[in-house]
Amino acid sequence: MRFKKYNNNPNGLKTCDCVVRALSNALNKSWLEVYNGLVEIGRLLKTMPNSDEVIYKYLEEYKMITPKVEKGKKRLTAEEFKEGVYILKQANHLTSIKDGFLMDIWDCRKRAVYRYWLIKGDEV
Repeated sequence: MRFKKYNNNPNGLKTCDCVVRALSNALNKSWLEVYNGLVEIGRLLKTMPNSDEVIYKYLEEYKMITPKVEKGKKRLTAEEFKEGVYILKQANHLTSIKDGFLMDIWDCRKRAVYRYWLIKGDEV
């Protein structure tokens, strides 16, 4: 697993837009297209566009996987994802992986993964 610095924010901002960046990267959509889609769902659900409810609704066509954590064992980390396209839910963060590259504005490979969506490829 390698890290590749990636920021597709149209203004190059490093802001609280990890949800938009991760989704647009993994789904091959523009930053603005994803942002508008999240805002629309947020309006319908009467919640913020980066809330878990909105993210889950936006990704409902993809399989969401919650890794089982065995007592005494460490959680799965991003480093364990090799091939394929994934969106990872970490503590207070969303990131994406494309074919062995974690693509984000910072290196979060060692952070625990709480849920993930398989966009294309095999399950970890």
